[in-house]
Amino acid sequence: MTTIKDPMLPLKAKLFRGLSDPTRLSILECLRSGEKSVSEIVSATGQSQPNVSGHLACLKDCGLVRVRTEGRSAYYGLSDARMESLMEIAEGILSGVSERVSECSHYECRSARKCVRSRRCVASAHHAPASFRRGAGQLPMNAAQITEGKEP
Repeated sequence: MTTIKDPMLPLKAKLFRGLSDPTRLSILECLRSGEKSVSEIVSATGQSQPNVSGHLACLKDCGLVRVRTEGRSAYYGLSDARMESLMEIAEGILSGVSERVSECSHYECRSARKCVRSRRCVASAHHAPASFRRGAGQLPMNAAQITEGKEP
């Protein structure tokens, strides 16, 4: 068995933890269509202005969004066009597994780290599917493979 020794794994995990927050994700979704002011983002996401501002500061500090000032107004946008691609790839992946993701209780569990280590949900009698226990299944490597349903 090959051991994965990718020094970027902790950083990748941190990126995906940042994207796992529903408010931050809704802000990024909103910005897919172009630059927006805070008030436009508040309106589009249904979140409060202080909440949106706090999440925008986090996304800006992490380099995921950029801000452009025009007079007294600030406009936010995606800082990297690849974020749009990442969102598209996520939609492609979900088109094939959305029902299973929706039914998955492992990511909702407050003890998720313990669940993954023990390969069963420690908060309930819910056990991981066989594919999880085996570590089976690889995700397609690019959007074309996802949309065409090809294996990597």
